[in-house]
Amino acid sequence: MKVHEDAPEKCPAPCGVVAPARPAMPSAPAVGEVHTAGPMEPRLSLHRLHEAKGSDGCLIEPNLKYIVSGGWTHKIPGVSDPRVCCRHCQSDGGCNTWTWTDWATDAHGAECLLHGGHVVNKMEDDGYVSGLPKLQAVREASVQSHR
Repeated sequence: MKVHEDAPEKCPAPCGVVAPARPAMPSAPAVGEVHTAGPMEPRLSLHRLHEAKGSDGCLIEPNLKYIVSGGWTHKIPGVSDPRVCCRHCQSDGGCNTWTWTDWATDAHGAECLLHGGHVVNKMEDDGYVSGLPKLQAVREASVQSHR
């Protein structure tokens, strides 16, 4: 299957062609909640993150390499997708963060790094994708929503 055949709306418009605007898809509030731009918004987002399954619950940050302090690092060579890297992290109860790269010299290809430490900094890097597993993402979102 090819995206351009199965879902042409996901393909970018060719150069010089202005793509028609897509209508915004409003998100429906949970039963009993009212969706507003006020204080309910972070709680609703947090609830949706908490209910997400698989890699949908991951925080995924393209073009960022997390700088991690403490803990351990476990390398998994050959992981070709950052979402799979996050799922590996989610299946390891001690994993606090993960970093994926499309090229690691010692792996001779893509590599997933699981970390037991904590993020102390983030560095822009085109070849990397980093993120948090669902439980860490929920904790981080909780902290951010109370600021």
